[in-house]
Amino acid sequence: MKRLKPALRSAAAVRLCVHVLLTLAALGGFARVCATIEREQILPMLAAFAAAYLVLVLLLELLLRLPGRVGRKEMNEEMRSQLGSVNLDFIISLRQPVLITEEGGKIIWFNSHLSALVEKPSRLYGMPFESLTGFALRVILDNSESGTPFSLGDRRFLLRASALQVRSKRFLVTVFEDRTELAQALQEKEDETALLAFVVIDNLDELTEFAQNRTRSAVSEVENKLEHWAEELGGVWKEYEREKYLLIFDKRHLARLEEGKFEILDQIRQVRVGEGGLPMTISIGISRTPGTPAARAAASASCLDMALQRGGDQVVVRNEDGSLDFFGGKTKTVQKRTRVRARMMALNLLAQISASSDVLVMMHRFPDFDAIGAALGIMRLCRFCGVEVHLIVNPDDPNFVRCLSRIRHLPEYRDGSLFLRPSQAQERLGPDTLLVIVDVNNRKELECPEIADMVPGRKTVYVDHHRKTAEFTEKPIIEYIEPSASSACELITEMIEQTMQSGILQKEEADVMYAGITLDTKQFVRNTGTRTFSAALFLRGEGAIPSDAQALFKTDIGDFLSEAQYENGVTLYRDHFALAVSEADGSDDGVRLAASKAADKLLSVEGIRASFALCRIGDGVRISARSDGEVNVQRIMERLGGGGHFDASAAFLAEATMEQAQDLLKEAIDEQIDH
Repeated sequence: MKRLKPALRSAAAVRLCVHVLLTLAALGGFARVCATIEREQILPMLAAFAAAYLVLVLLLELLLRLPGRVGRKEMNEEMRSQLGSVNLDFIISLRQPVLITEEGGKIIWFNSHLSALVEKPSRLYGMPFESLTGFALRVILDNSESGTPFSLGDRRFLLRASALQVRSKRFLVTVFEDRTELAQALQEKEDETALLAFVVIDNLDELTEFAQNRTRSAVSEVENKLEHWAEELGGVWKEYEREKYLLIFDKRHLARLEEGKFEILDQIRQVRVGEGGLPMTISIGISRTPGTPAARAAASASCLDMALQRGGDQVVVRNEDGSLDFFGGKTKTVQKRTRVRARMMALNLLAQISASSDVLVMMHRFPDFDAIGAALGIMRLCRFCGVEVHLIVNPDDPNFVRCLSRIRHLPEYRDGSLFLRPSQAQERLGPDTLLVIVDVNNRKELECPEIADMVPGRKTVYVDHHRKTAEFTEKPIIEYIEPSASSACELITEMIEQTMQSGILQKEEADVMYAGITLDTKQFVRNTGTRTFSAALFLRGEGAIPSDAQALFKTDIGDFLSEAQYENGVTLYRDHFALAVSEADGSDDGVRLAASKAADKLLSVEGIRASFALCRIGDGVRISARSDGEVNVQRIMERLGGGGHFDASAAFLAEATMEQAQDLLKEAIDEQIDH
């Protein structure tokens, strides 16, 4: 403004001088004219001179202003040209990769920093933006505020784009903000995050029973291996309780441990105890979830509980998204329950039943005799407590029909009012309703998952002998899951025996529960222990007769013929795995039962370590898996979305052909055996 004021004053002075000179010239001219004319002509002449003077003044003012206007126009054009040069110079000199595209996305220009990142920069001209980045230009524009992550070579960028209008054309300028150093710093910080691993020797009590004086040296050897493992990880190793340890190590090592399938499990398993050479095993729980150290410690402890509930000899890792990864599980579960634990669980269950207004009992879909027998045992406990109870079941299921025919003459079951379809059960839900789930812990296998979602965890009880495959969304008030038990009926029988006087069960109920144990132990030849025979003995005392229980297993001629069809479709895979296929049509239950029997029968063939019977149910394929105890078929079935026990498991592949199911099964076998 200081420079502008003198310029304005100079222009005004020039204009004033011009007007003064013009006025003096006009007056002089008028005086000369007046000297030569008559007096009566002076007034007309004055008017003419005045008009001429005004015209001259207007023309002069116009001439004085015109150069200023032209000069300002030229100045504006010059300024725009200079500003365009400044913008272009700024983009060229920007120390970040920049490219300019047409509105359609074709690259028309880029600076030297971007060309330095690609092998052949000349190919960028005319290339679509999406071909270079993998993103549509619209995505970059929509995320301009937060930026779009992008990697080019070993560099990490955030892409931000803005529109530029030049005359009638629209261009898009994309800037690559280099975040490589920041990403490396964040990754280093993430890698240095301390993870807590809880480790426990999970079969020490059982080994002590077989070799009382030799376990101490084996424990010392295990501790030496764990200490050496901690040193390799650069971690801190500490025993916080007898045979229970805490390992703290950097997160950077976890990926390598997972890639190696936690070889420490195999190293510990090489430690043997006693003359029979029983292996030592450990279970480990680790969580990589974010949060405070206390939160990570709680999550790791939960993973350890999961590993123990799945039978031990494995590692459970919780990921950032809450999902679980399982490693190990190569040894069979040994029975390690105590009667004290069974009594405490039973007393807790009776207290929860007594505090409830009513009880709903749920099993898995297509229930077998083990599930039905366990449900009948729970219902008998509820009636003992004087609490109303109902069983959620499909009354048309063949297995349930057989069991119902056995107990229908009892007064409690005569009118069938104790059995509800899922739709009827939902109408009975109340704030004090207790839900007891038996013989299943996988939500996908429940008779009615929607009811389980509607009942809060504080009113939910699980009693099961299958290994857990996932965490519960809400922790149940009682979680009695014991993979070491032969069956759910064995667990319920122990609870009844520990808390009730003899004679509480009806003879027919005892028959069904005895059939449940018989089914899951394959006539007491698998998964049996002293606790199994003790439970069977108690049921015999309650009136169960083995021959009456065995009568429940009779099948009709159609199911018998379905089972026979598997014999014509048997193939061997990797010399020790038998795959039997049947395309037979029939009821879901009949086909499932025939597949289970076919898989059991194949194990009697010499050299077969695991058998798999595949049958078609609807638009999917069901796989029944059995093992001789050397192969963990549960892990194989888990890879296919199923689960079960170490030596008896199953899976269902929805919308799969038989050929696809066999290919997926072989891939799962390869992954389990080769790793």
